[in-house]
Amino acid sequence: MVPYIYKNHKIIPKIFLYNYIMIKKFAVYFIVYLLYLGLLANLFLVRKIHKKVYAPIEIKQARSLLPLRVVAELQPINGVFFHGSRHRKQIALTFDADMTQDMKNRLASGQVKSWYNHQVIDILDQTHTKATLFLTGMWIETYPSEAKILASDPLFELGNHSYSHGSFYGKCFGLKPILSIDAAGEIEKTQKLLFDITGTTNHLFRFPGGCYDTTMLKAASKLGLDVIQWDVVSGDAFGKNTKIIEQNVLGKVQNGSIIVFHLHGGPNAPHTADALPYLISKLRAEGYEFVKVTDLLI
Repeated sequence: MVPYIYKNHKIIPKIFLYNYIMIKKFAVYFIVYLLYLGLLANLFLVRKIHKKVYAPIEIKQARSLLPLRVVAELQPINGVFFHGSRHRKQIALTFDADMTQDMKNRLASGQVKSWYNHQVIDILDQTHTKATLFLTGMWIETYPSEAKILASDPLFELGNHSYSHGSFYGKCFGLKPILSIDAAGEIEKTQKLLFDITGTTNHLFRFPGGCYDTTMLKAASKLGLDVIQWDVVSGDAFGKNTKIIEQNVLGKVQNGSIIVFHLHGGPNAPHTADALPYLISKLRAEGYEFVKVTDLLI
């Protein structure tokens, strides 16, 4: 056989033509490979940004192992979590430890003996009930030893409830307004207290009174915090009737519920501990498992 061919009126050795075709094929494959690498890099970047804004890496990795129908309902609504999965019989008890300047003044003057309802913690410990505790910075400063003990208790996790428990938006239950320029400082100051005093690297934040707007949400998101609201209000704040607190919870609880109570006690939340034993017993009898907020959102 003649090792030549005619192409465009020229004599070309077959070996040259073969090499030419192979080089073209390699070039096409190489370009496709680069495009594939570029797509993977973009997906990784988007995933990394999503983790930074909405949730810590370990939570996002755990969610990636769940069925899609569960993952979809665990996404925050406009950056805020109101509940966990409706497909699992798990609920989270949360307790806010408020402390405003007025509360601190009343404590110093002796009008109030304490803004720490230790009985609530005793009941949770005795019944082996997990809970998430949102502490204000001023509360941590007032009760540093207690905050450290709470952080060391494996039943509990701590969250950020701002520094001075002011209103991050509008007329929020008469709380002192916090200017948008001061919002980040209110959050960061308590983050530092949580770390310095309790050793907690925190990723949870709850707005005082549940009041916020998009500007305040951005302030929390920039700090990499998950904003936690609730879907069940216990009504223990200024509540005068234990039975009503129990009815409020039992009448609205469902799979994935986040229930809000208060930890400071005193005249601002006098019957929280009175309602807890029955509620814990009743909810367990109905098949609910008590988990921390972080575990509820996985």
